[in-house]
Amino acid sequence: MAIQVRRGNYADLDPSKLVQAEPFVTLDKVGSDYYVGMTIAPNNVVRLATWDNLQDIETTCEQYRNEAEASKDAAAISETNAATSESNSEAWAVGERGGTPVIPTDDTYHNNSKYYSEQSGTYWGYIQDAINMVVPTVNINFVTGELEVSGTSWYFSINQSTGQLEWAVSNV
Repeated sequence: MAIQVRRGNYADLDPSKLVQAEPFVTLDKVGSDYYVGMTIAPNNVVRLATWDNLQDIETTCEQYRNEAEASKDAAAISETNAATSESNSEAWAVGERGGTPVIPTDDTYHNNSKYYSEQSGTYWGYIQDAINMVVPTVNINFVTGELEVSGTSWYFSINQSTGQLEWAVSNV
């Protein structure tokens, strides 16, 4: 007895008329491929993969594997870049890399938030000192009639002969 395969267009396929273990092939494409199948029981058919299908699957798997390897390489580069960015962020924020102070040849040595914060504190101290030096305490001695100035580097006096207010910078 010869092996027979039922064939026809996919639109004409009626699984209820097939008998158990009967193979079938469509003569037209279903999607992008032909439909090759086997009847398990009436109204119960399975699609079989052809050699071409398996080769296409293999090619697709190889493409996905290559893309996955490229993604893995890109992820490794991104990980390195992220670690560098983390280190740079720490250096710009607090002047340290991994808890170690940045070295003078590092661009962030005198160019980070901590450095400028410390500088502003130092300058604020200078400003306070300057304010304290410039703000004098001025009194008039009513007994002697003299102007008395203290708490500053400026020296004030009244010229006895002209009556004019004179001033000078004191070295004290």
